[in-house]
Amino acid sequence: MPRTVRDVVFVDGVRTPFGKAGPKGVYHETRADDLVVKAIRELLRRNPGLDPKKIDEVAIAATTQIGDQGLTIGRTAGILAGLPTSVPGYSIDRMCAGALTAVTSVAGSVAFGAYDIAVAGGVEHMGRHPMGEGWTPTRAS
Repeated sequence: MPRTVRDVVFVDGVRTPFGKAGPKGVYHETRADDLVVKAIRELLRRNPGLDPKKIDEVAIAATTQIGDQGLTIGRTAGILAGLPTSVPGYSIDRMCAGALTAVTSVAGSVAFGAYDIAVAGGVEHMGRHPMGEGWTPTRAS
């Protein structure tokens, strides 16, 4: 049986502004998951015809998956944004290409019919979680 590849359409893009890292940054006290939640809520607000129950997946990337950037942030952010608990989510760590990987992963799933609607993106709050935080390199002897 031949496989059909569907066209993938990107409906909207939402992002938060960049800010200076560190204690002087405007977002220093803002949690990373709060930034993602605001973006998802804004996406839903700007697209009132999108029924949150019809979202098939939330894929969010974060390089340093610790604290407020951890806990399977795709799932956590979806729930905190008000999506139904029936909407699954996952996290991706692909360093600087994480958000791109999240988008292309769900796009492939839409193209091959696994999903109809998905939310994808990334977060990195370097002021709260410097890259590599919580990781100590060790050598095998």
